[in-house]
Amino acid sequence: SIDQKMFNEDLGMPGLISDRVMFLANLGKRNGVHGVVSSGHEVWRIKKRFRNTFFVATPGIRFETKGADRDQKRVVTPYTAAHEGSDLIVMSSDLIKGGPSAADRAVDEIYRGRLSKIYRDYWRD
Repeated sequence: SIDQKMFNEDLGMPGLISDRVMFLANLGKRNGVHGVVSSGHEVWRIKKRFRNTFFVATPGIRFETKGADRDQKRVVTPYTAAHEGSDLIVMSSDLIKGGPSAADRAVDEIYRGRLSKIYRDYWRD
């Protein structure tokens, strides 16, 4: 994945990544697409814009979001992805490296994130 600097300088794309994601999600929705693959950083905007009627798959899920050895630039934790409303969380390298205990941790974070989202949404309405 790419970060904001790479988006603007290396690809020569003006503006913010999040604005481009929303533009493409809107374009897809108007043309009959049922969902998108998106960084966890935009999930909440997509869900809010389409009122939870648009499927969002989120790759780049890591237990730690900082670190120079990361192959993904815009990562979120399993908790954050679930809390923001991701429908499908794609997580591989941390699970492969961590084994069964990492899988248990991921399930726990996703569960806590989803409960937090439910609680937040309930009190918002």
